[in-house]
Amino acid sequence: MQCTPRAAGSDPDRHNGAQGRAGHLDFAVDVGVVVPSTVVLQPLPASIITLVPRWAGFLFFVLADGRIVVVEPAGLKVVAVVTA
Repeated sequence: MQCTPRAAGSDPDRHNGAQGRAGHLDFAVDVGVVVPSTVVLQPLPASIITLVPRWAGFLFFVLADGRIVVVEPAGLKVVAVVTA
């Protein structure tokens, strides 16, 4: 599966590259998959931590289709793919 990630953070319009596209992912986005270091990851916002406290300290990025990919920081493994 090839998707185009969007750099994500507290400002959803903050982009990495032209039109917010960082390039195509060359890995399948699924729970348990290790995210390559080339993907721009941002800390999860406090509003999400309030809803899911166990994700405190976790990272995320947003796919071009709007899905949010939550990543654990120690091993950079995907722990959830959330439809926004």
